[in-house]
Amino acid sequence: DNIDVVLANEKVDLDALAFLYMLKTITDPKDYAYYKKVISLASKLEDYETALFYLEELLKQGYRNKKELYSLADTALLRISPQFNALLEKYLKQSRYDRAVPDN
Repeated sequence: DNIDVVLANEKVDLDALAFLYMLKTITDPKDYAYYKKVISLASKLEDYETALFYLEELLKQGYRNKKELYSLADTALLRISPQFNALLEKYLKQSRYDRAVPDN
């Protein structure tokens, strides 16, 4: 498995790893683990648009474990964003944080 090869390197190529995780979501869309890995890795790389895209795709596939979504590694800033909480509210009918954006 190419994922194992990338992870075995002393210095992991995070872009290659992200690509392989994304590819797994296409080849096995019901394996939710790879969506969560993309969300976590994209958040770690501060690519929040990608993280939000894969979060929505995960929710569209039927994933419903809100508790696990709020505990994904490297997603602290993502989880408090209005966009993250809006997606959870849209698909799960509830979110942890208010998704309102304050006026400046």
